[in-house]
Amino acid sequence: MHKKHRFVPYSIIIGFFISIAVFGCSEEVVAPPQVQSNIIGLWGLREQSGTAPEVCTGEMAQFNSNGIAVFQCPGFEGVQTEFNAIDDILTFTETNVQYTIQKPTDTNLVLTGINIDKILKYGSE
Repeated sequence: MHKKHRFVPYSIIIGFFISIAVFGCSEEVVAPPQVQSNIIGLWGLREQSGTAPEVCTGEMAQFNSNGIAVFQCPGFEGVQTEFNAIDDILTFTETNVQYTIQKPTDTNLVLTGINIDKILKYGSE
């Protein structure tokens, strides 16, 4: 007579904990974007200067509170990029390009390059 071996559930439990240790710890925790409120909104490019590549004339920049900016040139699809805006420093996370944020009035936004030679002057739309 054959004696049936019973499957030991401990092996399932041990396998479960090993998979959590291997796969569960491999996820990188990403901090949510930080966005100061004075940059949020739709802005139209009014003037630019500096030696960095030109931004298209008539560009619209939409800075959202979720840390996503959408830039759209007339006649083209918008381009999305992630950003942080903390203590009057704007950082585009993908490129690490940084600007100081100045708001001379409620309807004007000036971005002055920190690690790029560019000054962008926007007006509210």
